[in-house]
Amino acid sequence: MTDTPGYRFSEQQAAQIVNRLHQCVELLNETVGIAQAECPEDVVRPYKLKIAEIMADLGWEVLEQGFYKKYPRLRPKGSALRTDPPS
Repeated sequence: MTDTPGYRFSEQQAAQIVNRLHQCVELLNETVGIAQAECPEDVVRPYKLKIAEIMADLGWEVLEQGFYKKYPRLRPKGSALRTDPPS
């Protein structure tokens, strides 16, 4: 991770990337649902743990530290880490 949040993307570029990363998070979450519906727990558990790790890294290291710090308006409304009051 660089010392400069936002990876030096413009706000417009960051918004496009953040939008796609949110889609990735949704898709990863869906894969856990599929696994839970179709596989035994001993198969699903290690997968869920790895996906949770990926989602945590993506959420904190990439989105929070990489983009939201530089462009707080990109943080979704209702986010627990949102720093500005809801409008």
